[in-house]
Amino acid sequence: MPQGCRSGPGLRDPLLKEVLLLMDTSGSMAGDKILQAKNGASDFFKSASERGYSTGLAVFADRAAMVCDPTVENNAFEIKVAALRIGIVGGGTDLAAGLDLAGKFKTLTAVVVVTDGQPNSPKDALRAAAVLKQNGVEILCIGTDDADKPFSICWQHARTLPFTSRHRTSALRSDKPRSFC
Repeated sequence: MPQGCRSGPGLRDPLLKEVLLLMDTSGSMAGDKILQAKNGASDFFKSASERGYSTGLAVFADRAAMVCDPTVENNAFEIKVAALRIGIVGGGTDLAAGLDLAGKFKTLTAVVVVTDGQPNSPKDALRAAAVLKQNGVEILCIGTDDADKPFSICWQHARTLPFTSRHRTSALRSDKPRSFC
């Protein structure tokens, strides 16, 4: 279990819904894009917590890894987000690995994918997304301002939300109803 985001007794409320923020840390996310993603992750966490969600954080590139188990502890989450860096799990874009990791959660409500483009294998990503959807997990994609259109699994299995440097989290703070917050 990732250090600093443990969900021990009293910290994990079984009544909270769980969301996994799945961030692309591949080489193409370098520069402003990873900063956008980090800022958006922090804003998303606060918004989701206010609405009764515990938020986990995972990264993907050549492989996927958990960074922070679902939590409502702002300080622990912020420390983990601040420590994210490009290449932490390789340089490619294996979105399927990230979605497969999300599939290991028993009570996940939604996966929010933050990426700038196409996965290494769209076929594998679509397969992994289909499994999540069959299990009732909603998938939302947030593309950076230069993301490929359409990108990754958002063709068939997810809703796409805008993610730009000027309005990087406006879609996440919208008052429009969304099933994850």
